[in-house]
Amino acid sequence: MADIKINGVTPSGFYYGGTAASAVYYGATKLWEATPVLPARTIRCKFSTGYTPTMGDSQTLVDASANIWDIYKSSTSWNTLFSSNTQLEKVIAANTTGVQLFNSTFYNCTNLASVPLFDTSSATSLTSIFSKCTNLVSVPLFDTSSAITMDSMFNGCTSLKSVPLFDPSSATNMGNMFRQCTNLVSVPLFDTSSVTNMGYMFYNCTNLASVPLFDTSSATNMGNMFYNCYAVESGALALYDQASSQAIPPTTHTSTFRNCGRDTVTGAAELAQIPSDWK
Repeated sequence: MADIKINGVTPSGFYYGGTAASAVYYGATKLWEATPVLPARTIRCKFSTGYTPTMGDSQTLVDASANIWDIYKSSTSWNTLFSSNTQLEKVIAANTTGVQLFNSTFYNCTNLASVPLFDTSSATSLTSIFSKCTNLVSVPLFDTSSAITMDSMFNGCTSLKSVPLFDPSSATNMGNMFRQCTNLVSVPLFDTSSVTNMGYMFYNCTNLASVPLFDTSSATNMGNMFYNCYAVESGALALYDQASSQAIPPTTHTSTFRNCGRDTVTGAAELAQIPSDWK
């Protein structure tokens, strides 16, 4: 592999356990790194210096200098696996094929800033998976097509600015999903056609700029959905018109639009047209 060149430069070497090179360096500069291939039900994580993890069924030290470990858990339930672990700094890779439950897996991991894409195609519940991960800035496009419950998935992720277009077409519960995501500016138009609970979904998302025209045809609870979304400029009135006039309007809609758009000219104008029992 000595003939490999990057920008005309021959890399100085390859390293990583196993027979295949997984990283390319030029001097001390890492030019490329492959995603490690892990055994089933294994997640590779970097922890803070000096910390020894005890979660899961087994723990294997991979890199002592960087304190990187492989954590193995055989169960299809990864509920609370890293819950409130403030020593977790980075998830490097994971083989989660077949895991069905991710409730509170990374709940309150306040030093976790990013996560890679891992297999969630079998997940039926993602409740609070990243709740209160206050340093999490972005997330990849997880496969949420099998998820029934996505409530509180990003509740309290105060650094999260945007999210990709997840597929929640099977979900019935998205309550509190983005509650207290105070830096969230926009969200895509999710397929919410099966969702019954949208309560508190964007509660106190103080920087949210617009309200998408979500499908509310199955919704029974929209209470406090956009409470204190002060920066909204548009969309609230259209969503109210749709939800209030559908065949079976939501039975719970108290404070759905309380203070929504209050601090913008166009948002305040829309808010003034929404009846008091919805705000």
